[in-house]
Amino acid sequence: MTWTVPAPFVANRADDTQREWARSLGSVAARLAQEWSLEPAGDPMWGYVSVVWPVRGPAGQSWVLKLGEDDPRMRAEGLVLRAWQGRGVVGLVRHDAETRALLLEALDAGRDLEGEADIDAATQVIGGFIAGFAKVPAPQGVPSLSEELRRIRAHVHRRRDFAVEGLTRRDVDGALDTLSAVAAQIDAHGPWPAIHGDLHYCNVLHTRAGDPDPGWRAIDPLPSAGPAELDVIAAMRNRWQDALATGDPERALRRRLDQLVEVAGLDLALARALCQAVAVDNVSWILLETPLHQDRFLDPYRVMATWH
Repeated sequence: MTWTVPAPFVANRADDTQREWARSLGSVAARLAQEWSLEPAGDPMWGYVSVVWPVRGPAGQSWVLKLGEDDPRMRAEGLVLRAWQGRGVVGLVRHDAETRALLLEALDAGRDLEGEADIDAATQVIGGFIAGFAKVPAPQGVPSLSEELRRIRAHVHRRRDFAVEGLTRRDVDGALDTLSAVAAQIDAHGPWPAIHGDLHYCNVLHTRAGDPDPGWRAIDPLPSAGPAELDVIAAMRNRWQDALATGDPERALRRRLDQLVEVAGLDLALARALCQAVAVDNVSWILLETPLHQDRFLDPYRVMATWH
């Protein structure tokens, strides 16, 4: 096997410059493999922003080599993984700041919390991670969440005067107020913990069979520094079918939020307000700016956008 980059990852880039960058990751991986004495151990996996190669270490260790985009939050991934070691996050073996490459423990890619039958138990795991991460101050170099909230607010404000099916002016104005207030609070106070930023059920994998320390591990953070209440949102939008199966999906989502808040020791009002604000942004974006208005998270976002 060579250190090739999956063709779909390259094809998903927006222009020729980005596609050339994506193809170049293979040569970066090859160079690091030589420097770190790594051997390929399987076909690469990929998501929208990164490629992961299964590798073997010099003593036969099962690891993965991850390379991704040059984004402020992805540049901070290695920083928070190092700070969170021992709190249920994927094990960090090595981090190269120049290339943003991460050498990580290999986990069971076929077993994540999305597939766990007991949604309550899965939600408890997510809440436990939020609680643990919230105890660790954000390392220097992690961007402030206020920047992201102001970016979201600008998007919502730009769509404020458009008619969006299912959203009222009260929904939109409530989101704008929350985003402004929380961004200002972040700037005025601190220090803040680093939040994961994408802590949904698919981003929690189990260790491989035979691991001496078995358990769940959080992966793929998009970290920023701010209130931990924002970390409930990714879990709220996932596993919608579980909410539908109860016959009362809104009640199920509210119960899920209550569980996350209780386990993680969060402020319920703030968590609910942030869910509502981010949901308004996503509903308006999906219905006004995406082709065919198709998105698997639209329905849960519609529910949360009405929470006040």
